[in-house]
Amino acid sequence: MRFAFRRLFCGVCLVLLPVLAQASGFEAGLRGGFDAAGNEENFSLIEATLQKTYGWQKELGVGVFKTRWNASLGYLEASGEGAALLSAGGDLVYEMADGLLALDVGFRPMLLSEHSFDEEDLGGPLQFGSHAGVALAIDRFVLSYRFEHISNAGIYSRNPGVNMHMIGLGARF
Repeated sequence: MRFAFRRLFCGVCLVLLPVLAQASGFEAGLRGGFDAAGNEENFSLIEATLQKTYGWQKELGVGVFKTRWNASLGYLEASGEGAALLSAGGDLVYEMADGLLALDVGFRPMLLSEHSFDEEDLGGPLQFGSHAGVALAIDRFVLSYRFEHISNAGIYSRNPGVNMHMIGLGARF
């Protein structure tokens, strides 16, 4: 069942992301990662992402600060149990070398379909993700790395949090 869900999820993402990203200024891609802390449960995450630069920007030094919204649909798994994940939030991006290299930090609320994974209970369905990352753009393709922290910010009695190493591949439209 878990394998079938992942295949269906990846298939839907591969079909929908290019359609959603046809409007100018969007970046669509896939991002996946694994537990950075070595938790007993060994979390992994795969996400389909859609990003759009918007509004404010400010030149500073050799680059430009920009704001960007970031939305994702994903699948979080640990100990053979999985949960759908939906998130949306904002990023602050510093692009250098005409967009070839970018540093970003961001925050986004997340909604999980399940929050208990065998022995690890994340406390509740509402979680928050924060990240710091780097991206390299080659033509219209983007390769990225981010360190991401997911927790519920103490709104539930249990708040173990999960730290993830995430690698992404996207395309700009």
